[in-house]
Amino acid sequence: MGSMIATRLAVVTPDMVDSLTLIATCRRFVDLWPRSFKSVSLFLNMFLSPLDAEGRALLDLKCHFTQDYLEEEVPAGEVRGGGELSSHSVSVDVLGADDERTSAPALTRRESLKQEYMRKASIKHNHQPDHGFKGQMNAVSPTRFGERLRLRLLTGSPLSLFKRFVSLHLFDFAQCRCHFVSREEIDTLRKTTFPFLMIHGTEDYIIPWQAGQKFFLMLKNRSKFMLLHGAHFLSRERAGEVVNAILQQIFEGWIKKTEETRIAQGAK
Repeated sequence: MGSMIATRLAVVTPDMVDSLTLIATCRRFVDLWPRSFKSVSLFLNMFLSPLDAEGRALLDLKCHFTQDYLEEEVPAGEVRGGGELSSHSVSVDVLGADDERTSAPALTRRESLKQEYMRKASIKHNHQPDHGFKGQMNAVSPTRFGERLRLRLLTGSPLSLFKRFVSLHLFDFAQCRCHFVSREEIDTLRKTTFPFLMIHGTEDYIIPWQAGQKFFLMLKNRSKFMLLHGAHFLSRERAGEVVNAILQQIFEGWIKKTEETRIAQGAK
């Protein structure tokens, strides 16, 4: 959703934008149709997935990260209480113990992230933070209102499957389905001069990379397109590449802005 907001800002006030990086974006909601058997399978599992926190967490992990990333082992020293990954870890070498070092038991990222998802979903007042992965987590975690709505719709109804779909996904799609970039707005983006980059994951089943590529082609090479191996939470799974690309965009935008300011001052 962040890329949709950033796109809207660039269209409405392009003079206020120094650089634009869109991660997992598309031009319109109808471009998000499933393009593989796995994406169709994940979509159908949304209807049949259990309501318990563990089942929801495992389903979300399949949508947010690639299989190989989830199977990676995470040393126990890098995991906080509750399974959440720590921001940094410190290793200490004991003199003379290099050959007899014992390794601590390790969790897979799937297990540690599952615990983190379940812990986030169990928070009583789950207000979304302003930024970072915690903001992403709370954006996709069920709220207390959503849980009450689900229970109300499911209780004693013969159309429980259909009502479950409505309660689980109607509000999730409400914002995305209204997203649309018109051809006139695409022309506006083509006329901009700030650095423009789109980043997509090859295994993103929520916003397929083909949807972003279609948007990119309509811009007629106005932007750059970066395709990385990863899923929807690309900013965490491929954090190094994504951060470096964003920093490069910011630097190029700063250089361009500085040059324009220097030229404008010289003209005076």
